[in-house]
Amino acid sequence: MQILVSCSVMSSVRAAVSYTSSRIQDAVKLRLDKEDLTLYKIQTIPEVFEHACKRHGGMRALAFKSVGTSNDWRYMTYKEYSLQVDKAVLLLLRSGIRPRTTVAILSSNCSEWLYIEMAALKIGAVVMGIYPTSSTKAVHYKLKISEAFVCAVDTIDQMAKVNEVALHLPDLKAVIVLGDAFEYTPHQNLSYYHWTDLIDTQFTKDLEEKFLEYRKAVYANECAILVFTSGTTGMPKGVMLSHDNIITSVRKVLTLVKLDSSNLVSYLPLNHVAAQMFEVFFGLMTGSCLHFVDREAIKGRLVDALIHIKPAMMFGVPRIFEKIRDKILYEKKKSNQDMDCIKTNLGFENLKTFIVGAASSDPELKRFYLDIEMPLMDAFGLSETSGGVTLNKEFNNFQTVGKPISGLEIKINKPDKQDEGEIFLRGRNVFMGYLNNENKTQETIQADGWLRTGDLGYLDPNGCLFLKGRIKDIIVTSGGENVPPLRIEQIIKKELPCVSNAFVVGDGRKYLTVLLTFKTFVDVHSDIPLDDLSPETVDWFKSLDFDFKYLSEVLNAAKLLQPSIYGKIMQALESGLKKANDQALCNSQKVQYFTVLPNDFSVPTGELGPTLKVKRNVVLEKNKILIDKMYSENASNKFAV
Repeated sequence: MQILVSCSVMSSVRAAVSYTSSRIQDAVKLRLDKEDLTLYKIQTIPEVFEHACKRHGGMRALAFKSVGTSNDWRYMTYKEYSLQVDKAVLLLLRSGIRPRTTVAILSSNCSEWLYIEMAALKIGAVVMGIYPTSSTKAVHYKLKISEAFVCAVDTIDQMAKVNEVALHLPDLKAVIVLGDAFEYTPHQNLSYYHWTDLIDTQFTKDLEEKFLEYRKAVYANECAILVFTSGTTGMPKGVMLSHDNIITSVRKVLTLVKLDSSNLVSYLPLNHVAAQMFEVFFGLMTGSCLHFVDREAIKGRLVDALIHIKPAMMFGVPRIFEKIRDKILYEKKKSNQDMDCIKTNLGFENLKTFIVGAASSDPELKRFYLDIEMPLMDAFGLSETSGGVTLNKEFNNFQTVGKPISGLEIKINKPDKQDEGEIFLRGRNVFMGYLNNENKTQETIQADGWLRTGDLGYLDPNGCLFLKGRIKDIIVTSGGENVPPLRIEQIIKKELPCVSNAFVVGDGRKYLTVLLTFKTFVDVHSDIPLDDLSPETVDWFKSLDFDFKYLSEVLNAAKLLQPSIYGKIMQALESGLKKANDQALCNSQKVQYFTVLPNDFSVPTGELGPTLKVKRNVVLEKNKILIDKMYSENASNKFAV
């Protein structure tokens, strides 16, 4: 039933009058003045997909494990991948989807996620992923603002969220059940379609004609994917990315990464721009095989999955690489094997590139990986730049995030005496605009094309970008001192390896304080921090002659204020903080007091976003009373027990 459409039948670019738009239905002008169109030609995602499937036909494209079956991997070739996407096209056409309408996907990572995505793009629809951990309120907001016509779900829990809000979503007409069927109570306003019903379904003549009509009207300068920002300071904004945004950004980063056909791993939520770039499109455009790990991988099982996948490249946030580092150190201590054996046992024998991004990484973390000959390549990017801005290939450069990708301009707006200012960007990969928010679009993308990032930084003499942090995160003390908290937090964690999160406070205050959490294991099902202390924390306490295995034991000792135990722990924490303060750039960047929280930060409890970045406003609000006490007349270092 495969349908092949020649790329020649499509006009790749639709007429447009502006470089920006806040409407899904609009096309935009492309910024091509600094582009090599021979190297970076204008294409739609369906064109790239069809070319990849034709070129790599018999090669493995996707790998996954069936739920409830053996642990053996099942593989799908590029030819089979294309056939599955055509089945998804049929499903979407039967649901009534049309070009320039939205297909939402509320699901954990799975092969069906990609089938629906590529099928929607083939018929000119817009794809919007929703974090599987989203609340019902968040699901309603995103389905409503995007005017989603169809929503695909993979579990009964996700179905329940959609059904609960369906009455308030007049544009939502259908729900698609991915994977195996499950029982549910249908909503009277919705039609329901099941992936399992497609096995023997064929295109009818009228649907085939409709597909060919829609397919001809897919344009590279129209919205392809809708990515929502984290919304840490308000409701998330819908970032509109065109076909050209995504394809161009991926191509340019690939010229620096030099990845060929190999194994890749899919574990980041697919609604995140990093997952789309480094997993979906890296795999597609290099003929690689993308392996879907189970939905608990990001919560603690990722390292176990990598043993079997043996990836050649992997992108992650710093927290992921901290966990991998901790596993390496644990194995080394346990087995006394040499590092090459440990890396092989953990599935890293084929690794060519580790890319770290989405948050600033600790120089000590980068030094560790360089020492074991698995260097981290720093990347800086935004949803608003389709993921790609800079890449650091100078592994000995621990301070910057590297130089910009080809064709992307960077300038520091209104630099101060230290040449620091807001980072502005301009290029072909800058997004179309924020969905239904023209004012915010115009505020963010200047009339001359410069994108305001909201990040503070400077360019060194070699043209490498140095990040100082988010402007909104900069602490301004009551004395008027501007303090970037990130560097201080990284140093504290270095001096206190038992600490998982160090959260510096001081905005509008006369001095800095910090909230600390101990490292513990995380429940792989709920993502809630457990009582079990991590190996690093256990070792730290052993260095104090304490044999603690559980956080509750530490908290009980603190509650009883036993001088021989509590006093020694406090003294060790204060010593680590003093060492961190000794590295402060000035007195205003020294931390005066700390409070140890009874639990680590997590996604379910709200302190972390889906990519494990700290939500500063949430932490401040949840711990307001504890923070205020560190600024009272009787302020002191203590445990919050």
